[in-house]
Amino acid sequence: MTQGVFYGVEQAGQLISVAGTHLVSDAYSVGAVGNVMTHPDHRGHGYATLATRAVCAELIQRGIKTIVLNVRQDNAPAIRVYEKLRFVRYCPFYEGVIERR
Repeated sequence: MTQGVFYGVEQAGQLISVAGTHLVSDAYSVGAVGNVMTHPDHRGHGYATLATRAVCAELIQRGIKTIVLNVRQDNAPAIRVYEKLRFVRYCPFYEGVIERR
């Protein structure tokens, strides 16, 4: 069983940025990147890129052939991070809330 992959960036003993996976499947050779976040006081310094790059590098080293993620279309800072790492847009998705009447 493959475990998830998680990396963080620390500064002065505090975790300020993290990235990880939602799933990793050796059987299907796929990993889904997720849980990427940076503390608001530390944004704009490339920490999310560093953490996400480390996650992707480990997935590649493990032999994972397909690495995917999803991101809200209006999350421009996250999209910039992923495009720096050579992710490409594949298909848009819409998120919403449904209420029972």
